[in-house]
Amino acid sequence: MKNKYFREIVSFINFLDSLKDEDKIKIEKGELVIEHVLTQKILVNNIYKSNKIENFNEIEIIKKLESMDSKQDGEKYLESLDLKKIQLEKILKELDSPFEKKDNMAKLISKIIEATIGFRLRSQAIQGTTSSD
Repeated sequence: MKNKYFREIVSFINFLDSLKDEDKIKIEKGELVIEHVLTQKILVNNIYKSNKIENFNEIEIIKKLESMDSKQDGEKYLESLDLKKIQLEKILKELDSPFEKKDNMAKLISKIIEATIGFRLRSQAIQGTTSSD
């Protein structure tokens, strides 16, 4: 246990050393204060986080996207939901669409849009071209 406290002290000293000179001066003058706050560390496998992720319905989101007529509307809709990366990945899993863990949020959103709206728009364009021949 003492080892953990020692690491925290070293971490705090490193934080102090990394401060800009102007911030150090403001601390000395009393213009800035250093606060110590305990916060709950949320792990990826934490039950709290898992429950929070389960509170969204990827099937409803997919249905909503599939009803949209433009990729831009779909992107705006997904961004308005303020989803986490793991939730976007869950949507892609439901769509059976491939993704990589290293994909960023923008890339995941793009893949979701492509798998729902883009796919349908291309299909409609092809059918329109085929029917006019």
